[in-house]
Amino acid sequence: MKAKGTSTRVHIKSANGMKEFLKKNEQDFFIERTSTGFPTLIYNNITYYVRDKVMQRSFLNKVLAFHKDVRKSKLYKFIDRLDEKEIQEESYKIEKTLLYKGFMVDPKKERYIGGAIKIDLNTAYWQTCKITQCIKSATYKDIVQNCMKTSRLKLTGTLGKKILVTEYKKGKKIRTFPKPMPKRRIIFQNIYNRLRKYVDELMIYCWERNPDNFIGYYVDCVWIKEYDDVLIEILKSVYDIKIEMVDLYFESNKHDKMNIVELSQQGITRYDGSYKHNEFVMYKNFYNFTFDLKNTKIEI
Repeated sequence: MKAKGTSTRVHIKSANGMKEFLKKNEQDFFIERTSTGFPTLIYNNITYYVRDKVMQRSFLNKVLAFHKDVRKSKLYKFIDRLDEKEIQEESYKIEKTLLYKGFMVDPKKERYIGGAIKIDLNTAYWQTCKITQCIKSATYKDIVQNCMKTSRLKLTGTLGKKILVTEYKKGKKIRTFPKPMPKRRIIFQNIYNRLRKYVDELMIYCWERNPDNFIGYYVDCVWIKEYDDVLIEILKSVYDIKIEMVDLYFESNKHDKMNIVELSQQGITRYDGSYKHNEFVMYKNFYNFTFDLKNTKIEI
């Protein structure tokens, strides 16, 4: 059984009371939950969106414009030639190769690095949409000029949205299952994984250029020991980046994990990481970047 389509949509700030009421009164209903953790409750042909605040119509329009651009892109059409199962298998394989973060510093031997160079790719997933030609220049410019960083992150994340549905019968939980998706959403998820892979692989590219100068990375931020003008110019040719000098403190943790404390003019920032020498060496490339990042194949 699948969650039925609904005719009315309502925004509420909390679903706890309503959920307990429906369970107590042995009603049939569904709860959908995305990766963001926000639930949507479906009961009696009404959808109750549980959010801190209602999504503004202006932002929704930007989401629709963004998705329209993606659907018209060459990358979308390239992926669309495959059947749904093939696309999902590729998405899974790409996702399993992501590291997200990793450091080449052993905190048991090196506890402090002063004057490190931090390179921030500045909402890298959104910028990668432009690099992979998933969006038009006008759309990209509009979002950069009119949306905050958090909004750009949310916008890109809409491509990778996954929904789990929990079904209740007479107030009792029956089962939880992934919400079936149309092929369009399956392609969107594949593109989202490709965007993440591009950034992840780019961080490994920074390590491969000069392992002795590389400290580590965290999603779309990379730290190096000394200023590398060649690397920085290459990154600047592709991304809008921010550079600053910071001090880093490394603390050992359990199971080869570490805590990283960063001191900068912005204040104190903490990261969780791990020493990943073997994972870097065995990293599975997808794009195989050229030295200057030019002419890298996107449709692969």
